[in-house]
Amino acid sequence: MTKANSSNSFSKKQEAIIANFLGVPNRDCNFSQKDPMTIEDLVVLFVERYDLERPKPEQVLVESWDEVFGSFSERCYPVKLTDTGTLIVSVTNSTLRSEIIFKKNEFLHRIKQLQYCEDIKDLVVRA
Repeated sequence: MTKANSSNSFSKKQEAIIANFLGVPNRDCNFSQKDPMTIEDLVVLFVERYDLERPKPEQVLVESWDEVFGSFSERCYPVKLTDTGTLIVSVTNSTLRSEIIFKKNEFLHRIKQLQYCEDIKDLVVRA
């Protein structure tokens, strides 16, 4: 039996590779000597590390819609903010749509002045 066990044993490097593959701690793993954390403390640390309390640009836009679009704000609404920084706005009235397109740079400037909205690069108006 001893011979069978020794022939099936792995080197430390092989054991580390297997442990990594299986997602289990390595036998020689030195665990940190830190005290355990409560789940509440862990959540707080996670939220701080990944800046999850920072408002999203979409939220800031909705809250500032009247300020950005003024008298047009009740007749247009945001549809989507793309990953590339394009804000898509829906306007059903064709005349109003033309006016907003004409003032696009002005609205885009106001949007970029909002905190957390600096990365919005374009404004697309759709029916």
